[in-house]
Amino acid sequence: MSTYHVNFTAGGTGNWERPVRIDNNLYKVGFEAHLAHRLVFENGHTVHLRARYAGVDAISADGSLPVDAGYGHIECRDEDGDWLSGRVDWEGLEGPEGDHASGGVFTFSDGSGKWEGANGTIEGRLWFVFEDPESSTFPELPPTKPVRVYGFIQGEGKLTAPNLQI
Repeated sequence: MSTYHVNFTAGGTGNWERPVRIDNNLYKVGFEAHLAHRLVFENGHTVHLRARYAGVDAISADGSLPVDAGYGHIECRDEDGDWLSGRVDWEGLEGPEGDHASGGVFTFSDGSGKWEGANGTIEGRLWFVFEDPESSTFPELPPTKPVRVYGFIQGEGKLTAPNLQI
């Protein structure tokens, strides 16, 4: 079986919808994100994937960050149309330096074509900013419209891909 060390880089945009109040201190907010993923394997082979995320984040009632709880499902497609699916769990890992940062565990679990039977785990750090460059906190809660964020993820881990020829 082919297990590889992989460096993971991603960047793109996401939208948080109007949050739902859970209690006086907590909101849950649905999100959808569109990112480009770059996987660089230990031998230098590089694969690019288009990725779409959908999930739920937990945020504090005062909008303080980072987001340190939540999850999202991930669907990726490569240039051949093969797909790789997975999940991210935001686990409050220490993020990179910057205003808004958090970390997550990316668990890939299946795919098609070259990704069929793929699985693995990557620990990644997320840095993000709100679309409004003047904003350093979450916009008013609850927002009256979706809030766009721009983000960058960097991490590394192991990926098993029995059908990947590199």
